[in-house]
Amino acid sequence: MKYRSFVTLFSAAVLAAGTLTPAFAQRYEPEYASSGRDWNRSDADYGYGAARRWERFLDQDMNRDFARIFRGNPNIIHDPHYMAQWSGVRDLFSKDPELRDYVYQTVRDYNRDTRPAEKWNRELAQNPDFAGRYRQNPSIINDSNLASDEPEIGEFLRTNPEVRPYLDSYTRRYGRYDRDEDLRADAGLDSFMASHPNLARQLRDNPSLINDEDFVRSHPNLHDYLRTHPEARY
Repeated sequence: MKYRSFVTLFSAAVLAAGTLTPAFAQRYEPEYASSGRDWNRSDADYGYGAARRWERFLDQDMNRDFARIFRGNPNIIHDPHYMAQWSGVRDLFSKDPELRDYVYQTVRDYNRDTRPAEKWNRELAQNPDFAGRYRQNPSIINDSNLASDEPEIGEFLRTNPEVRPYLDSYTRRYGRYDRDEDLRADAGLDSFMASHPNLARQLRDNPSLINDEDFVRSHPNLHDYLRTHPEARY
């Protein structure tokens, strides 16, 4: 009887050990142990932490110029010649590969989700002096000296080639209008603008607003007009 009890207890112990061992071994497998990652944290936690670290980096005074350029044109991150002057970014990416991967994903999202008009408006927001001159004379983008006179704009157009056709269309549509005159699109748009002087003034100051969905939605009359006259867009 004692012998049978001993065998029974010994067998139970072996079975218990067998169920515990795989979990213990998995917890300390080299592919886990060699990483500095805390595997109790989710991927979302890591992405959030990387985002906060990146924003802190951009907010530092020493990185202010880079932050302004990057926020206007995230694609500079992939230009090795342009990035050569930003050693702080290269050092950060080398020390923090998780943050580097987060930034690269952010840029991929930007290129996938952002329309040319939105990209251009984002770039203009970071370059207000040029934006003022451009809105007065859209044909400035065809100036042969643009890349040398405005290197950030030249770099933006080079690294965002899909924006150029949008700007060419914009220039063709509005380049023939004098800046001191009302917009002169087709007769229907002329009539519409005459009936909405405040809206006409905003579009005269910044014609690209006609492609800004938030702006259009905030002006129901314009939204309805564009829905029935899609050719008014460019």
